Amino acid sequence: MSDTIKDEFSWISNGRIYQIFIDRFAGTKKSYTENELRKGFLNGNLKSAIEKLDYIKSLNFNIIWITPFFVNHKEGYHGYHTENFNHVDPRFAYGENIEDFNTGNPLNDNDLDLITKSDEVLINFIQECHKRDIKVMMDIVINHVYETHPFFIDAYKNKNSKYRKWFYFVEDMSEEEYQQLFPMDEFLDEKIIEDNKKEENKKEEIKNEEINEEEIKKKDNKKEEIKKEENKKEENKKEENKKEENKKEEINKEENKKEEINNKNKEQNPQNPKPKKEYCLKYLSFMHLGFLPKLNLDNNECGTYMIKVIKKYLKLGIDSVRVDHAIGASLQFLKRMTSEIHKDFPSVPFIGEVPPCTLIKYAETIKSIPKEKLKLVIKENLNSIPYVSEIFLDFENYLDGLLDFNFKNIVKAFTLNEISFDICIKMIEKHYSIFKGRKLILVKFLDSHDEDRLLFNCHNDRNLMKIALDILFRKFEGRNDPLIFYYGTEDFMSQSKTTMHEDYGDFRTRQPMNFSFEYMKNLLK
Repeated sequence: MSDTIKDEFSWISNGRIYQIFIDRFAGTKKSYTENELRKGFLNGNLKSAIEKLDYIKSLNFNIIWITPFFVNHKEGYHGYHTENFNHVDPRFAYGENIEDFNTGNPLNDNDLDLITKSDEVLINFIQECHKRDIKVMMDIVINHVYETHPFFIDAYKNKNSKYRKWFYFVEDMSEEEYQQLFPMDEFLDEKIIEDNKKEENKKEEIKNEEINEEEIKKKDNKKEEIKKEENKKEENKKEENKKEENKKEEINKEENKKEEINNKNKEQNPQNPKPKKEYCLKYLSFMHLGFLPKLNLDNNECGTYMIKVIKKYLKLGIDSVRVDHAIGASLQFLKRMTSEIHKDFPSVPFIGEVPPCTLIKYAETIKSIPKEKLKLVIKENLNSIPYVSEIFLDFENYLDGLLDFNFKNIVKAFTLNEISFDICIKMIEKHYSIFKGRKLILVKFLDSHDEDRLLFNCHNDRNLMKIALDILFRKFEGRNDPLIFYYGTEDFMSQSKTTMHEDYGDFRTRQPMNFSFEYMKNLLK
């Protein structure tokens, strides 16, 4: 029996997972604009990926993680902007050579049971993987949908919609629910408050500079102004008096209007206070992005639907499930999901994405981590590791495994020359000691579609990158966790600058696969 993995999941023990970003891996366009690279589909698809399975097998990988394949918004090349969970998006199935445009209709109760031609491509991909003894891990966003999803459109337009309670509309909340979600400033991100103060100080400095410049101009033109004032003194006085009177009258009118509006608001809603400006939302959404409304998985019908969706793809042959933004779901739902599905699919491990750092300002959307704990992980750094480990342990009986952000951050600190190699190894061993005897899979990784590429973090030093990979592939005492290897790492793919601090900057780590075969085949074997 394994120290870290339950017997029913033994197949994933020491597994080597190769992550495929569907739209950027195989079959992509040979030429494209930067805008297409940032937000557009580049025609990467599952049908073309089948042709690369022997390549992946030759690198000694036995599991493939594919990014979400569900029907997505026109700019959802990454798969995380779902418009219909029931089917595979034809673009992810075929790329530009689409044979069937059927994307289904989730409002039709029978839609989930249908198998489209795009679904058949996924089935074929899974079967071809299994022929090569490669397992397949799907990726699903259970926390939210895109705003054009028919469920949300119907719920938004119609308060009596059957899908209304599938989302968190603020106006539908009771006073108690409202106060629990919006605790005012108590749990606001301290970093954000500090940044806001800096911004206000900056504005004040700019304002003072403008005042000083104005004063200098006045001094330079003082003589000329005095002459003008003497000549038009009487005329200006009359004009100023008129303006002042008009101004006072306008101010009085505006104040009267505001008072009327405030009185009406008090009459209509005397008890419910207005939320702080950080939370001025009509509904809860992923990271306050209004185009990604949050699903209420604790609603029985909504939760039942999501479980049925996952079961459909497990029946098609999927072997494991990566749960995107698992912290958005309550522990209660995570337990329900895994328990119900394990009855029919006992060997399918659920691996959760639980990145608790820097999420305090979205606290009302995080259902499985108490706000008090989120306050302890404001920054993603080495100091946050013990608190993150404590949060990880809270998921032990609710998910089968987690992406190990602590492992990633420790090795990243080494590649950025913040700690030595020896300290890096000792910190990893100390990190693992906390989980000794626990049946929680900790999936090791160094980069992904949401992170800067490994080679970039290694300052494009290939030798340093190889050392980091040695740590990734290293067998630590008492551990047999699987690892994730991001596509293109073997081909020394990097990027020109960080993905951070820029809208759609993550395109830099999602470049089309090179397939130049300048890869580290010997190292990977």
